[in-house]
Amino acid sequence: KIPPLIVSLHMPKTAGNSFKAVLDEHFKEALKNDYADYPINVEPHERHRQAVAGCLATTAEDYREIRCIHGHFLPVKYLLLADLLPVVFVTWMREPLARLVSHYHYWYDAYDPQSADTRPLHRRVVEEQWSLEQFCLSPDMRNLYSQFLWGFPLERFNFIGITENYESDLRAF
Repeated sequence: KIPPLIVSLHMPKTAGNSFKAVLDEHFKEALKNDYADYPINVEPHERHRQAVAGCLATTAEDYREIRCIHGHFLPVKYLLLADLLPVVFVTWMREPLARLVSHYHYWYDAYDPQSADTRPLHRRVVEEQWSLEQFCLSPDMRNLYSQFLWGFPLERFNFIGITENYESDLRAF
């Protein structure tokens, strides 16, 4: 019997890096990091198109040596993979306002204007000196969970951890 492939969605500021470290330790080379397309840096129509294109291009053969995928992506990208292989979908969530405030401060603290990896939205927020209110109410940051979960039913997750309960939820996972 084939063990299930774990598809782990890392939504920003929800303990995703901590969970990634656990996955790294457990899966080692059988872990695929998928951080190529940070969804909020792309206009909605384009991010949806990219996710669907990725979904349609995926084959079971692509994941023969992979036991876990983790990263920033729209999970719909891997939805059809579940028709080809046993797949377990997991993610972590955090109280939305605490997540937003953490994200806001993280972007200011981590800002590097010289880095080619600094995305346009991140650059705009810092260089235009957005207030916390502007950040929270901007269309790009509002309803972030809904943006990531576009086209993916919440019921498809086999596990949703809560960041505020990280230790106990990690044990349950």
